[in-house]
Amino acid sequence: MSKRIDWMNYKNRKILLFDYEGLTNIEYLDYIKQLEVEIEKYPDDQLMQIAVRNNLNFFLENLHENVDEALSKKILNNELTKALFRKAVEEYYQPKQLVNAIYNLGKIPRDSTENVIGVGFIDIADYSFISKFLSPKENQTVLNGLYNAFNWVLKKYGGYLNKLEGDSMMIQFGCTIDQLVEDDNRLSSIAKRLFYACVDMQKICTFFNEAQEEFKKLEVDELTKKSLDEAFSLISAMRNNADTANPMNALFQLRIRIGANIGEVAIGNYGPDDAKQWDIIGVPVIKAKRMEATAPIGGLRISEEFYNIIKECGVVDEYYQHIKAEATKQDGYFKDITLEELFSFSEVILKDKKNAKFRTYSVQVAADLPESLSAQISSLLDRGEYGAEKIISFIQYYRGNRLVCKAIETLFNDYNIRIRKDKVFEVILPKKYQDLLDEYEGDKKRALAYINHNYSLYALLKSLGDYQDLLKKEENNDDDYLEFTTYDEYMDTNTSQRLERHKNMEKLRVQRTYFYDIVFTLVFEHIKASILEFQMKKEAEEVELALLLEE
Repeated sequence: MSKRIDWMNYKNRKILLFDYEGLTNIEYLDYIKQLEVEIEKYPDDQLMQIAVRNNLNFFLENLHENVDEALSKKILNNELTKALFRKAVEEYYQPKQLVNAIYNLGKIPRDSTENVIGVGFIDIADYSFISKFLSPKENQTVLNGLYNAFNWVLKKYGGYLNKLEGDSMMIQFGCTIDQLVEDDNRLSSIAKRLFYACVDMQKICTFFNEAQEEFKKLEVDELTKKSLDEAFSLISAMRNNADTANPMNALFQLRIRIGANIGEVAIGNYGPDDAKQWDIIGVPVIKAKRMEATAPIGGLRISEEFYNIIKECGVVDEYYQHIKAEATKQDGYFKDITLEELFSFSEVILKDKKNAKFRTYSVQVAADLPESLSAQISSLLDRGEYGAEKIISFIQYYRGNRLVCKAIETLFNDYNIRIRKDKVFEVILPKKYQDLLDEYEGDKKRALAYINHNYSLYALLKSLGDYQDLLKKEENNDDDYLEFTTYDEYMDTNTSQRLERHKNMEKLRVQRTYFYDIVFTLVFEHIKASILEFQMKKEAEEVELALLLEE
């Protein structure tokens, strides 16, 4: 680009506008001097000040790309450029959505308030493992692309990005700056927008993982579009490269967990005077974080309170019909999903929080989840023992999902991976297996035929889950109330109660240890052995074929 200097006239005053590329060091310094003259000449003219400062800010943003380091330091070594550069830095790191919203509000909300808020936490599952496949720069590209896409979803639904922490983020709806809150329908407005924002974020991950063109079609500003395009190009190149496609599909899948809740919180400014954070605090926030920690990968977990609100306003039924229709269109497994499976109730107990209980619903999001996991498992079958272990981790994680288990079993049958269901049955239900053998007079083949006919992989794993649930009795460490009468009577009763409780809990601990060390472990070792058997047989066939081709 050739050098050029243009002048625009504002109230008969000249403001310098020009292209920086190719200018000499002297011309750069001359530009700074002319701006200083303009800004000092009209100190009370706000429009002039803004115009000149914006011009200089743009210049400073491009500074290091156009001049050498020595000149850069020289240019910044004066009070005007120091002040404007500091302002440019502050504006770059400020949350613009918050600043714009407060500006539209017309005042800084200095005092704390209390209000009902919808809050969500998003975490990228196992990102420390995924990040090993990328360089630091590529990690930055991927995360920035993903977060920009998530932020686009937030803006679409009127949400606010509260904070980012590494590979996780916090979002909220219904706060002071939320312009879309309907005062007459506040709860349902917040809940509906929060729910569908969470759903769309999961869909964004699908577009991203599969390098679908939809990821590039988001209507965003140029800066955000550049970030999305860079991330998409990186993932697309890895997905479509013949050398990396299979391991990428097998090992590199960005999946997120989302937890969400709704409730009354305190909204205000927190932190020291020079580092204020506009934030929300309260039990609903803590509860939302607990939801995220236990949320299904690729889905979301919501509190019972949140579920009841979206149930009442029709979102639950609306979403169920949507998922069914989408799966039916693809002839997918989820076309047979029930409402209770789509919104699965469970009481989550957190051991590290003194067995705190949370009544929750886990929500499936991807209509093609069974098919997607089957495709990834198919790729993992070519990854040796590591692939086998990864497949087992998927089966363990999704063992409570009937349709995912059905898809995995169908895949195993297609590949002729022979799960010895009789062996698994015997480990989980030894007494029932013995009764079955007695019924068939010791004929193991007939017993196997019965088990194969009556027990799917899901049914076997459900039996394992039922066994596990029996052992989930809480250890009651609360002392029973004893009315004091005499010292001896009080201590005799106290001692006998504690000994009895210790005896019962000791028995339960032995049962738990046996379950986790023997039963649970052996069930999945049986399945893993079947996968390894398949891999070994396939490898032998490939070697034999290679030898034949050499002959």
